[in-house]
Amino acid sequence: MKMTIEEISESDFFLRSVVESSALPTPVHQVWQHRPLADERVRFEVVFESEDPTTFFGKVIDMTILPGLWRRDLIHSLDSLDELAKVGLPE
Repeated sequence: MKMTIEEISESDFFLRSVVESSALPTPVHQVWQHRPLADERVRFEVVFESEDPTTFFGKVIDMTILPGLWRRDLIHSLDSLDELAKVGLPE
C-alpha cells in the first residue's frame, strides 16, 4: 500500500492524501480536517472517497472489503492521534 500526500494546509487544518494498493480496485482519497472548538476540544472530519469500480471484482471489493479496510485504517489513525495527544508532539 502506498499513501501520497496531495495537499496540506496547516492554516486550514487540512490534509488530503491518496492511497493506492494492488488490493484496492481504485485509488482512495482521504481528506482530514480538524477545527478547534471551545474548552480545548477539537472536531475531526474524515472523508474517504474513491471512484466507482468498473469491474465486477472491483464492485465486490467495494461493497464487502473496502468498508472494513477504511474502518480499520481510521481506528488505527485515531489511536495514533490519541497516543500523540498523551505524550505530546516533539519540539
